[in-house]
Amino acid sequence: MPASQREGHTTAVERMPSGIYLPPNAVRTALRIVVDATTLNDDEIGDLVDVFARLQLHHPYVKPIFLVSAMTPSELSAAGFMYETVIPESSWRSLEMSAPYSDYVERRIFEMIKVYSAHRFGAYTAGMDIPRWYYER
Repeated sequence: MPASQREGHTTAVERMPSGIYLPPNAVRTALRIVVDATTLNDDEIGDLVDVFARLQLHHPYVKPIFLVSAMTPSELSAAGFMYETVIPESSWRSLEMSAPYSDYVERRIFEMIKVYSAHRFGAYTAGMDIPRWYYER
């Protein structure tokens, strides 16, 4: 990709919202983090939103971008968080794919890190405390 396209891409990525508590003046300098939340089910997405919204209240420069397998991630949209989806593991197994589900998820994470120029990557499971390295500069 030529430098001029990279600059335009980076600027566009920097301006994408991720969370209602990410202030407009922090968007360009935000710490982008790809978060693997594929182990969460639909009922746990609300808790994910709450945890990361509280994190942004204290660390307004954190810009999470979630990878989810939930079928109804509308709470993420309502809270202004960016996310991408993968098919649930049960669907992957029913398709009888030759590659393991973990390889599929890993590939998607790799693509997201590149596309969003993420600074960090971490996994989130229900009920966990967010490690400090997710949000410390």
